[in-house]
Amino acid sequence: MAALHKLVGTAWAGDELAVDFITSVGASTLFTTSPLFYLQEYTYGAPGCATRWTAQRLYESDPDFGPGSHPFCFYGEVSFPWMFQQIALLQPFAGVADELARFAQWGSLYDLELLLHNTVPIYAVAVADDLYVPLSEQIRTARGIGSCWLMISSAPDHTSLMNDRAAFSRLLAFASARDDVGGQ
Repeated sequence: MAALHKLVGTAWAGDELAVDFITSVGASTLFTTSPLFYLQEYTYGAPGCATRWTAQRLYESDPDFGPGSHPFCFYGEVSFPWMFQQIALLQPFAGVADELARFAQWGSLYDLELLLHNTVPIYAVAVADDLYVPLSEQIRTARGIGSCWLMISSAPDHTSLMNDRAAFSRLLAFASARDDVGGQ
């Protein structure tokens, strides 16, 4: 926990994110330092469903993602079976990755009824053009959580709070102005 606090404490260099902070966050998600990160695709499948190597299936079946797609689509935060066969640091996890891809007894990760009746203030940012989650899904999700205040960011990617300091500042100002969080 101390290492996390130290890392967060070094996040800003004036009005910009510190290069060392960005580098440290990037390094913490590389397979060379965190190989289990690549198993994460399988830890939040839909209840009762196996992921069955979702990225690989889309690559093979969806013309927008396959080898002949034009323009070529980049992938992000996905795992392919070949990664666990070809990348030496992931090879020890190949068997577990296959088992997780076949596992279909996932329970629900969230109690949707409990979230709907949440009374603890939540301040969130939705990214208008998120690479992974369409804006309509972000809004639908926020509407399913009681006391959730959502701000839309036009930051160009998934990491808007890291890359859109103005959005983060607006979110903090909004939260601080509200009585439910001890605002001024």
